Amino acid sequence: MSQDQGPYPQGPYEPGQYPQGGQYPQGGYPTQQYQQPLPPPPGPPGPQYAGGGPGYAPGPGYAPGVAYAPPGGFVQRPRTNGLAITSMIFGIVGILLGPGGPIASIPALIMAPLALRKIRDQGEGGRGLAIAGVILGVVGLILAAFWIALIVYLANKVHQVDNNLNNLNQINGQLGQLGN
Repeated sequence: MSQDQGPYPQGPYEPGQYPQGGQYPQGGYPTQQYQQPLPPPPGPPGPQYAGGGPGYAPGPGYAPGVAYAPPGGFVQRPRTNGLAITSMIFGIVGILLGPGGPIASIPALIMAPLALRKIRDQGEGGRGLAIAGVILGVVGLILAAFWIALIVYLANKVHQVDNNLNNLNQINGQLGQLGN
């Protein structure tokens, strides 16, 4: 115990005087009875088959024994149809243009069915975008019709107010002539 051991506590033996074999001191650490280790958890499931597994008939549209892509594996998505994207963009612009909405809403309504047909025939993606283009195109036309009707109504009211003011000015002028 003459040497400095640093920050670690000093044990019951001097350096180099460790006990041999099983002669460690008793009572220092509680003895425990160890159980057999548990079996390892089950691993990932084996390949899953499109037909429901071995011994089952494949479902409609599946070849027998074809395994799905592994979890986290790369699955290539179909290419998104460009007309579908353009149709949706034109539909949004048609709504934002207000009374000028038909400038963009009509092309959206023309492109969306073309995109849907191409998506169906060529297996491309973007069906939801094309449907959104149809819906937004219709909404854009309805809003444009509302805006145009509102503008016509307000213009008519302005014209009526103008006529009423002219009539009041004429009446005022006639009353002024009568008073003279």
